[in-house]
Amino acid sequence: MNDSGNNNSKIIDQYIEREEFDFAINYIDSIYDQNPDDISVLIDRAEVYYKINETKVSKDSWERCLEIDPNNVICAEKLVELYCTIGEVNCDLSIDYLLKIDSENITALNFKAKLEKDLGNIDNAIKLYNKTLEIDSRNINAIEELAILYTNNKNVLAIDYYDKLISLNPTSLAYYNYGFYFQINNDFINAIEKYKLSVSLNSNSPNSYYSMGYCYFSIALSSINNNERRKFFEEALISFNKTISLNGSYLEAYYARALCYVELGDKKSAIEDFKFCLMIEPGYEPAMIGIADVEKNI
Repeated sequence: MNDSGNNNSKIIDQYIEREEFDFAINYIDSIYDQNPDDISVLIDRAEVYYKINETKVSKDSWERCLEIDPNNVICAEKLVELYCTIGEVNCDLSIDYLLKIDSENITALNFKAKLEKDLGNIDNAIKLYNKTLEIDSRNINAIEELAILYTNNKNVLAIDYYDKLISLNPTSLAYYNYGFYFQINNDFINAIEKYKLSVSLNSNSPNSYYSMGYCYFSIALSSINNNERRKFFEEALISFNKTISLNGSYLEAYYARALCYVELGDKKSAIEDFKFCLMIEPGYEPAMIGIADVEKNI
């Protein structure tokens, strides 16, 4: 890009930063009218319109860019991102086109892997994500996707990928997914540890608290020590209370809390929560069964 192109980009960035989108559009369109086949202008114009969700103009600009310069990786990448994000029929073709230009393009490989995953071709998706990591060993998207794919298969390899992901990007979601891996493998203690780390980074995540409660509840059910059982049911109750405080319509949390109350002998509170389930979802069969069982034993 020449100095003029760099200057245009800076001016546009300043308009965008100030959210003066009309000024940005008027500025880039005035330049485009004078230079309709300038690659840098087409790229800037596409970006401006993309930011205001005028994706047709963006698409046309990137496509025109490739007509002028068929090997332009920037425009090819942008079309892949656009087509594949909105589920356009040209998604697959745009990926293949980009890979012909650049066989090791990370954007193309990641989107191709996602396509394979969505089609249920898990082995192909894993191979493609691993190919991405051969090129870029720190690619967050590929590491995260591999962790999730191995989690779905209950494969111990998920642990390696979660550890790597967290070393690079320790987010609440990463810890939550890590906890879920342990949860579905019935390792509830390790799951709780990860869920606690998840809420330490985001204390407003009802799913993390609910999953933590589920694990406490599961441990309590398997315990043969009455004091230990009560302790873990009470821990579960705390987690479900927190879930409900964050999301007052969390059906599963009300139902799980009702079960905790049943186990702790608080039948009145259990019935109240079962009834609240029916307010959220009339006809919710587990809650109806719960009410009948509690009333039968009163």
